[in-house]
Amino acid sequence: MTSVTDRCVLALLLPGLPIFFAGCSLPPQHKYSYTCPDGYAFTVTYAGSNQPGDIAVFKDASGTLKLPRAPAASGARYSNGLVVYWSKGDEAMIRIGDEMAHQGCSTDPDQVSSPAT
Repeated sequence: MTSVTDRCVLALLLPGLPIFFAGCSLPPQHKYSYTCPDGYAFTVTYAGSNQPGDIAVFKDASGTLKLPRAPAASGARYSNGLVVYWSKGDEAMIRIGDEMAHQGCSTDPDQVSSPAT
């Protein structure tokens, strides 16, 4: 038997699948805006009941990608098997396949958006 969170995560990962599961609730937790030394910019919004979140909704100029949480020795790591978003403290990096696409990306803690209460 799957948990409510498992069903919600599945619904979020399958594009075009409406979320109709009873009790399915993955509210956004925090939104972070990052800028990388190479000029690349992106935002990440965490959703889910766990800290930092079960899903990282990654958005850049080309679109939006939902990445499920993945095991990490330290920091927060999210991956769909091809794209890896990894953050620790105020820094983040993006890996695509075997290539380090962006590293040394930073966020200003004063610019973090918290969910409305």
